[in-house]
Amino acid sequence: SVKDAVGSLFGSFNDSEIETIVDLCCYDGCLPQGSPASPVLSNLICGPLDVQLDRLARRHGCKVTRFSDDITFSTSADAFPTALARTWKQGLACGVELERPICSALQRRGFVVNVSKLKFQSRPRLLKITGLNVGDRVSVPREFWRNLRAGLENWKRRGLDACANAYAKGCTVAFVNSLRGSIEHVAQAEGRDCDRYQRALANFEELRSRDKVLLRAAAVRIADARKAEDANVIIPRAGSAVEW
Repeated sequence: SVKDAVGSLFGSFNDSEIETIVDLCCYDGCLPQGSPASPVLSNLICGPLDVQLDRLARRHGCKVTRFSDDITFSTSADAFPTALARTWKQGLACGVELERPICSALQRRGFVVNVSKLKFQSRPRLLKITGLNVGDRVSVPREFWRNLRAGLENWKRRGLDACANAYAKGCTVAFVNSLRGSIEHVAQAEGRDCDRYQRALANFEELRSRDKVLLRAAAVRIADARKAEDANVIIPRAGSAVEW
């Protein structure tokens, strides 16, 4: 639970202090999706499960990858271990059903498998793990790259304000931060020396330099709104500012 996770992180805090932190992290008794606290608490809660699934995967010649609640078992063997899952052809697709070892490990930790998202992938089809294409190399999906290029091209052609209104509810800083975050995601997946990352970053820096006056003014407005606690100004989350 969230309370147990917070307790393990702040072992010296008393129950009242832990309850306060839990209340700050949760909304209506649940951990909201997208909360800055979610990744930390998710990893704390899933830590024991990660250890158990890793041991299970190694025992059967597999590797396990988890991002949030997205868990993938992968193997380079010709066939997936039948002790972990049963697979079969289903027309052009493949059906899959988890076997007891995985189900038991998840259930003991209080998790339920979302059957609608359960899938089996095999070559020669494109393989994806935690939203990335995997194979001879790791890369971002084509749609992600296409959206990133479109964002940069729209900024160049339509201008910063128009893009902010279309993509970020009028907040120029949020729009620029989002683009920069997408570019860094490419770097993490494909490396900072890859051509796509270098081209996207160069385009981004050129546009940022072109609109530096607008961006500086937007940053000042946000800083003033933070001080005044002005609810009419969209303020990006803390720690996500782009340096102009």
